[in-house]
Amino acid sequence: MRVALKRREKELQFTLELSQKDRYHADGQREPIQLMEGRFGFALPVWGDRHPDLLAAALLSVVLPFIGESIEMPQPVSAAFAEVVCDAFAVEITSVSSQLRTRQPGRRPGLAFSGGVDSTAAMLLMPEESAFVFTERLAHPHVSGGFRYCDPALARRFCGILRAQGRDVYLAGTDHEHIIKPYPDWVTWMGVASPLILMADALDLDSLWFGSTLGSWYLPEWNGIHYFPGDPDAPWQRVLSAVGLPIARPVSGVSEVGTASIVHKSPYHAMTTSCAQGSEGQPCLICTKCLRKLLIDAVITGCHLPRGVWHRFSEVESTRQLFRAGPIIHGYIEFMYLFQRLPPIPDLYFSRVQQAMRRVSPDMAFMEHWYPRSLQEIPEKYRTAYLLRKSTYLQDYSPAEVQQLESWDVSPPFHLPPPGLRETVTTQGRRVACGLARRARRGAGRVRSKTRKRCVE
Repeated sequence: MRVALKRREKELQFTLELSQKDRYHADGQREPIQLMEGRFGFALPVWGDRHPDLLAAALLSVVLPFIGESIEMPQPVSAAFAEVVCDAFAVEITSVSSQLRTRQPGRRPGLAFSGGVDSTAAMLLMPEESAFVFTERLAHPHVSGGFRYCDPALARRFCGILRAQGRDVYLAGTDHEHIIKPYPDWVTWMGVASPLILMADALDLDSLWFGSTLGSWYLPEWNGIHYFPGDPDAPWQRVLSAVGLPIARPVSGVSEVGTASIVHKSPYHAMTTSCAQGSEGQPCLICTKCLRKLLIDAVITGCHLPRGVWHRFSEVESTRQLFRAGPIIHGYIEFMYLFQRLPPIPDLYFSRVQQAMRRVSPDMAFMEHWYPRSLQEIPEKYRTAYLLRKSTYLQDYSPAEVQQLESWDVSPPFHLPPPGLRETVTTQGRRVACGLARRARRGAGRVRSKTRKRCVE
């Protein structure tokens, strides 16, 4: 593979040229992906000299799955960096300068900031001098996507408020999600931080921070605690460390319940938005993330979700898929906690799910606390200050809770309610959904606005 670069003001435009040994089909994060377009770009708010190794690391986060054996970067990289990449990814970088030294770390952390609950909690645990970069999904000039992302206006306003309060916040953009099918998705999980990597020299960064939570980092397969050295993400840690940007995860020892608790204790709760499909400030009430985040807010605030919202979710196939027989992949521990804490649910389908989960779930109080061994995910120079900030929001796990988490093995023995019951609930949910649609046509979104106020505020 060969990558060509064109600079235009504060934009970087890249063009891929594949060889016969490269791939158009590869394994994605969740499912197989296909390379559909060979051009993509970045819009960066700050400009300056950039170490060639940073440019190469950012490009690898976009094109890595499609490289056959080797890649020619737009600029020669250091020999040390090329060696690390070869060892970590079995990819040869052919453009190497024996005279180029590796990049040295800067003086402050940088966070890949999404404006959602988890990354906002991460921000609150980071040093005040940190840089925060929000990445906006840009339209691609040659590809039309059928997915409607949440209007970024709220996140832009949030960033503006943070900037006015003295935080160093930047808005960058990229269209590289469009180059693959199915769209949308980052080609690799590191792709979300590609603008931050490109800006690392201009922002003087010494580490790359993410809002990965307990469920997505320590329990990704739901078969017990795992540690970093044996994780498939370790190659990225080696590659980013080689450019002076070791990865840090300030909320990796915190569940989504804990991150929501942190944000609720801050002035920023009304500004966060975790749903990628809703309109400005309003959840879509369709995706499973909406269900999880709304239930967390309901438990924390003591509010009750209206019956119509429960029925709406019971109509959505992706929601029903969560509770089929067998282990739930993402958010399972959150749902176990939530169905324990929620009052009886006014929906026949979810009421049965709640009863089934309560029968098999142990006490989930640890979800409200911080897992102490996750301190290993924080660079040593920041640990003392991090612990002080964390202590204002969360208590540590007890020894018994540490044992409970580290011996975790989730194989839920409950099953979806019987088909007859599901059909009854589906019919009921359809009537509510139709009513919501009729009201939306008449009142342009009053239902969602009212729901958000009742459930969250």
